[in-house]
Amino acid sequence: MFDALKLETKSDGQFVMALTFVCCSTIQLLIKVISQTFVGVSKRGIATRISCKLVCVVFDVIATYGGLKSLFGEVEYPHSGGVRITIGGSSIQDPLYGFSPQSQFHFALAAGYFLWAAIMSVIYRGSRRGILQTLGYHIVYNLSLKPFMHGNGGVFLLFQASNLVVDLMSLSKLLTVSPSPTWKTKLLEKIHPWVFVLTRIIVGVPISIKFLMQMGKLLAEESAHSVPVVVALIIVNLFINGVNIFIAFGMVLGVHSHNLKFALSFGTRKQIHSNHTSTKVSDKVRQLSQAQRSR
Repeated sequence: MFDALKLETKSDGQFVMALTFVCCSTIQLLIKVISQTFVGVSKRGIATRISCKLVCVVFDVIATYGGLKSLFGEVEYPHSGGVRITIGGSSIQDPLYGFSPQSQFHFALAAGYFLWAAIMSVIYRGSRRGILQTLGYHIVYNLSLKPFMHGNGGVFLLFQASNLVVDLMSLSKLLTVSPSPTWKTKLLEKIHPWVFVLTRIIVGVPISIKFLMQMGKLLAEESAHSVPVVVALIIVNLFINGVNIFIAFGMVLGVHSHNLKFALSFGTRKQIHSNHTSTKVSDKVRQLSQAQRSR
């Protein structure tokens, strides 16, 4: 579906990055206004979160698609001795500095989205860890527009598969009137740890080790296009993988599993917004409890 969306130059990538940021902001605002005006959603909290989560879901789907294409990209070994990687019909002779129009599109889209996500996280008081993660992703994909890491860097987009489950889970809770979780929410909660471990640990850690070895080789051979860029990418990669491993252990050990799970999706507060109905019921129960205590 996205094969036709291929970019030819770094300038094209920067344009798509800016366009993605504008589109995410515009779509989020439109959905928020529609939710408040026509659907009758509360103006306080819920409409904003629904609009943000819908934008997230759209990007998560596109990013997961791009990550799968990079993961299962055809790898050829030409007689010349070089390694050729084919992704979405684009043949890359050099996995590090070769250019792929398809990878350029996905990286530009990711850079624009994560810039928007970081700003939304700051505005809507997301967790510090979430803000740092989204900023880190933006830096990585922005620097990849040089081009850089077009051969195998797209596999990291697969991390969004776990965010897709989290965002769908959040949408399910926001759109549900009943305060008790639905079967859809329960199903997504059970699926999420498996998707997280598969994409971010089983796939992500080996790919990250390979990436770090490639970056170390560039520094050792003094062949890096920019030492600060390579060092920055190493730091971001170590930070993101450290967070992923920390969360994975938290899931296994049951340590703050709920908060850790929802911290993966940007802008998620410790206390999730509730709808009008559940809020009124909670206030009524609280008033009755206080009245009984006073007696």
